[in-house]
Amino acid sequence: MVDPIIHQVILTDIPNSLIWKCLNSWRKMEQFGFKIKYWNYNEVKEFISENYPNALQAFLHARNFAEASDIARYLIILHFSGTYVDWDIELVDSTAYYNKISNLSQGYLLLDPNNGTFAPECFSAQKGNQYLRKLTDDIISIFNTQQISLTPQYTGAFRMRETMKNYNYKQHILSVKDLFEFDYSEIRKPFQRPVKNPLIHYWLHTWL
Repeated sequence: MVDPIIHQVILTDIPNSLIWKCLNSWRKMEQFGFKIKYWNYNEVKEFISENYPNALQAFLHARNFAEASDIARYLIILHFSGTYVDWDIELVDSTAYYNKISNLSQGYLLLDPNNGTFAPECFSAQKGNQYLRKLTDDIISIFNTQQISLTPQYTGAFRMRETMKNYNYKQHILSVKDLFEFDYSEIRKPFQRPVKNPLIHYWLHTWL
């Protein structure tokens, strides 16, 4: 089973009140026995150094906080199990979210049907998940050869898709719209209808 813990990576100062609102919203999962773990830069650096030293240089030389956070999140879930959630995702309906994910014993990945990518901003897995191991190995290999492309292709959604092409995953596959009320295009003009899904991803891209 996936451990009932929400991991959130916070590598820099929180830039606005909306992010605080999103972070605090996940406290509602404590009623279902979940714990919340925030990871700061020094904690991530120490964790990677002690457990995955071959990934340390890729983390330290990340070109932005998105790349650093991507590397951190994959390794944290690989090592500890649990759910990773970006800091700009608001939990609107904790009961609906819990009901959707509680029986997904091996975790979940969110698929964007528009381009076939997987969402690095919200996923869960068991400890030792081999897809996350292969994903981080691919990122480290790219870093070591210095054939680094744009962030989404290097560590993000497109990298997740490329690794998945050659790997048999175990997580359950959900559509982005199974959990998120708005996809990337809709969030530009949100709240044109009542919110029915349990999560809102604001797609702030504060790392740019």
